[in-house]
Amino acid sequence: HAGGWYYTPQGNNDEGSVTVTQLQALRACRNVGIQVPKGTIDRAVSYLRQCQQADGGICYSFRSRGSSRPAISAAAVACFYAAGVYDRRTGGEGSEAEMVEKLVQYVRSQVRVDGYGGGHYFYTHFYMAQAMYQRGGKDWSEYFPQIRDYMIRTQAPDGSWNGDGVGTTYGTAIATIILQLPYGYLPICQR
Repeated sequence: HAGGWYYTPQGNNDEGSVTVTQLQALRACRNVGIQVPKGTIDRAVSYLRQCQQADGGICYSFRSRGSSRPAISAAAVACFYAAGVYDRRTGGEGSEAEMVEKLVQYVRSQVRVDGYGGGHYFYTHFYMAQAMYQRGGKDWSEYFPQIRDYMIRTQAPDGSWNGDGVGTTYGTAIATIILQLPYGYLPICQR
């Protein structure tokens, strides 16, 4: 087993988006005092490392590989930061830092607030916003005004957002999480 998760326990497979979701859930558990074995986190982080492609991005799954996926790559950056895996800009050193820096550069080249054509817009920016917030500096100060203005511009008259075509509950939840980031209300989003 490569350290990743799949949609079902019986799936005997792995998938990047499920793995990043599990990593964030485990981090949230730790934030509220629930014990999570360090080895579980380490195996999941290792899984994401093993899914990194030559271009710096993260592929769909360890077993099936394929090309890098911008959405999963943005999610991996947020998960690496939440797990304490940092790039050189935020204080890390060595091969681990180089791996994260290469991933950040891939994400910055692929994910845009306007004109992102890779699908899963809200999902991608849910993680991209966290990653850029945690990274801070110029990346955050350039990214946040753009995503904030986009969210304000696309808000429906009733106050909701229709995220990724799956409904307003999903879209509104993601939009409000993105918009609250500068205030640091959620422990997982605190620097």
